Amino acid sequence: MKSHKLHPLLERQKQLKAQVVGHLDILIGSVVKSPSMSGYCLTDKVHGKTVTRYVRKSVVTEAQHMSAECQKLWKLLRALSRINWEILKEKASD
Repeated sequence: MKSHKLHPLLERQKQLKAQVVGHLDILIGSVVKSPSMSGYCLTDKVHGKTVTRYVRKSVVTEAQHMSAECQKLWKLLRALSRINWEILKEKASD
C-alpha cells in the first residue's frame, strides 16, 4: 500500500473539510449598487434568468461579506475536489 503518498492527501482532505465548514454562511450572487437605483441589490442566475433582490442598507456589509464567503467556499470546494481525485488515483494504484 502506498500510504506514504496517501497519508498527506488524507490530511489535506481533512483540513479542507474543516475549512469548508467554516465558510457556510453564504449568499450566492453579487451585491451591487446600481447607478439607476438608490440602494444595493443581490443578483443571481436562477434557471438561466437573472434574479435581483433588494438589499436593505442595514445589512449591505453583511450581505457583501456573505457573498465573498461564497467565492471562498467555491475555491475550497475546487481544492477539495482535486484532493479527492488524487486520493482516488492513489487508491486505484494499490
